[in-house]
Amino acid sequence: MLGRTNRHHTPYWSVVVYLAAAALIIVAAAGQEQELVLFYAVAVFVSFLVGLVAMARFARREDKTALAWVNGLAAVAAALLWR
Repeated sequence: MLGRTNRHHTPYWSVVVYLAAAALIIVAAAGQEQELVLFYAVAVFVSFLVGLVAMARFARREDKTALAWVNGLAAVAAALLWR
């Protein structure tokens, strides 16, 4: 459903969901700029960590064991740095 597009190739339901998520974050941060920066920092870290895990899974599926280990170790290191 989120991939359905209009005649301009815009995934309109995805835009609506993104708008709702952005509004929720702004309300949760009470519109405070410094709080929004913290939300952004967490979002960047989480996306980086999820990307590393996804690359490790992809490398494992492609039978690239060494690359899977490197990405897995990087994901573990990033998760430990979070603490």
